[in-house]
Amino acid sequence: MKVEIRQLNLMKLSPKDNQSINEVLANSVNATVFHTIEWNQLLIKQFELQNVTLLATKCETTVGLYSFYKLDNHRCWSPAIHLQSVYGGPISMRNDPQVVAELLREGERLQRFAAFQIWTPPNYDISPFVKLSYSLREMYTPVLNLQASEDELWARLHSEKRNRIRKAEKNDVLIIDGDSSNVDEYYEMVVATLSSTGINILPKSFYRATLIHLKPQGMARLMLAKYKGKFIAGTITLFYKDTAYFWDAGWHRDYGSLAPNDLLHWQVIKWANQNRYKYYDLLRLEADRLPGIARWKMKFGGDVMPCYYLSKATPGYRLRRGLKTITNPRRVLSKLRSFMVGRSVTKHEENRG
Repeated sequence: MKVEIRQLNLMKLSPKDNQSINEVLANSVNATVFHTIEWNQLLIKQFELQNVTLLATKCETTVGLYSFYKLDNHRCWSPAIHLQSVYGGPISMRNDPQVVAELLREGERLQRFAAFQIWTPPNYDISPFVKLSYSLREMYTPVLNLQASEDELWARLHSEKRNRIRKAEKNDVLIIDGDSSNVDEYYEMVVATLSSTGINILPKSFYRATLIHLKPQGMARLMLAKYKGKFIAGTITLFYKDTAYFWDAGWHRDYGSLAPNDLLHWQVIKWANQNRYKYYDLLRLEADRLPGIARWKMKFGGDVMPCYYLSKATPGYRLRRGLKTITNPRRVLSKLRSFMVGRSVTKHEENRG
């Protein structure tokens, strides 16, 4: 059965198209908060991004969705990973690999001179990507199964984590709900946390917009740790369907000995459990780049699940790169010189041997 695909403008959706997208999101096991209309409209508006959104239908029934961003240097990313949008890629009703493949092909047809990069949610079927010659790298994310009693969730915590939570409680660290009026204090902690890591710091206006637009819909929540009248840690959690997502955090390192982050996230876990969320996704382990944070996440007792980084340069992109090299004689000579030097060194070593 033929799959029909058309392109939509996310910022000018008709009521029918809005409903069609939400039908795919509601019925796809791979849909995350980062696939939603609300999240992507927020990104487009805040950062003036060029978005391409494709909607797939079969016999006038909506069956799939694919949204990606056109960046500089002919890059197409799904999602906008540089803006803390973590999961993307095509999604389909009933996890249909044919629909996913057709969406990928249409994306490549529309962007013939592009390099595609896709970061998938956990447990994503990558078979269509393999057939279409995408390169892949396996990554991992810890996901807590919240379908348990509070006592069971507590028992799953690493003993060190339980001790630190008790320590924070003993030191009268309080956890409170925040909103957009607390963004200044929260942002100060984000800057303090990230300024020495080399990680890109998002604008304060984006944090404020996230809470203003998503909190009333139950899709975002700011929680803050307070000690002696001062905010010392905070986190923004995103929510969609049955999953809570550890999206962002900041803290004052001077108060690290009080373990506010451990207590803060334990309270997030308890709240999500009480409000019948089934999973808490801590959004990837980066043991090589951020080993301390990876160890900290693992001690909450989640299951490590695979997710994938997928990439492909279209034939047009490769041809364009080749032509660019040909039209740049200095670059060609430089590469040729490096090649010849390398061969000369190798031959010299062989003769010595």
